[in-house]
Amino acid sequence: MGTGRIGAALAATLAFAGCQTSANSHWEQIGAGPTLEYANAQCSIMSASTQQGLVALGSPSYVAGAQLGNALGNAIRQAQFMKDCMVLQGWKQVPNAKPAVAKTAATTSFKPNPEIAPNMMAWSSANNKCMAGDKDACARKVVLAAKLRTLGVDIGV
Repeated sequence: MGTGRIGAALAATLAFAGCQTSANSHWEQIGAGPTLEYANAQCSIMSASTQQGLVALGSPSYVAGAQLGNALGNAIRQAQFMKDCMVLQGWKQVPNAKPAVAKTAATTSFKPNPEIAPNMMAWSSANNKCMAGDKDACARKVVLAAKLRTLGVDIGV
């Protein structure tokens, strides 16, 4: 991958990332839950566990391409985790162009499943230990991911 292609890939990545910024949207409360600041902080802390490492051997252009692909994959995974986590906290990201949705009985009666948060925290811990080389934690992470899927949460792994 020459410098021209790397530059083009970087520009495309930045353009893609620009579409996903909070400048184009805002959070609206869709159910009972913590304040926006608290929910965002909690989800942000947990989203760090979605990052995956990379080992790439080969030419400098291949390694650069692999790093770019890994960084893009990590950014997508982290953004999806944040979105899902915030919904579980009772918040939904909506585009700025649309008017605010009026509250209805359906949106005010939302009650998060109390099993989700502890399982997400356990998955996050197991993921961190797995990334550090703990094979038992890797097995636990797979079990927790399956349990989270049955609870309606797709953590993207």
